[in-house]
Amino acid sequence: MKPTSFETAIRLQFDTLVKRVIDCTVKNYEKELDRRSRREVLFCELPEIKRNVLLLSYFEELSDQAIAELMDATRNGIYKRRQSALQLMRELLQEEE
Repeated sequence: MKPTSFETAIRLQFDTLVKRVIDCTVKNYEKELDRRSRREVLFCELPEIKRNVLLLSYFEELSDQAIAELMDATRNGIYKRRQSALQLMRELLQEEE
């Protein structure tokens, strides 16, 4: 059974819409990859000690006391390092924009 001209027109409109959605999705994905890569570079610019404190705190979900024991430092010192690392990350991200 041959599709009518109306069905063909609807099909073409649908195909066009799907193509636009796919194109936008790909562009958004590429933008997100670019944003992530810039942030990863910024994270690597942090001093090693501050970077390690952030990694242990947020990714390993360790407490300040546990990090202090691992790094042979005081709990207050770890807290201050984490806060200064976050502040430095804020500054680096603001410079990027």
